[in-house]
Amino acid sequence: SLPVMFFAVLDRDLEPAMVAKHPELYSTGHWNARFSPGRFWGFILGAVVHSVLLFYLTVYALDLDVSGSTGRGTGMWSIGTAVLTNVIIVVTVTISLHTRSWSIAHVVCYGGSVLIWYLF
Repeated sequence: SLPVMFFAVLDRDLEPAMVAKHPELYSTGHWNARFSPGRFWGFILGAVVHSVLLFYLTVYALDLDVSGSTGRGTGMWSIGTAVLTNVIIVVTVTISLHTRSWSIAHVVCYGGSVLIWYLF
């Protein structure tokens, strides 16, 4: 969740000088001009599609029959860990693609998030 917070707090659409000269640029936010029920449901549909794809692609990519020399099948925890790993990577890449103003804090936070997950 730290990369999402960094993105929300530190990313800038416009330079501060431009906003100071033209404060009307933010009037679309006050009047909710760029956010509608259709756009909201579009985001929800996109989230559902991403989650279904991540789950099923991960499950089908794993060999669910046998894992290791013991002959046991892959368990729920192994599949869950693989799915969560893919979710972390997809969310971090998506946020990276949407970031407009990069700083060293973004690089450390985004890269550190994935690195800490693998070290965990």
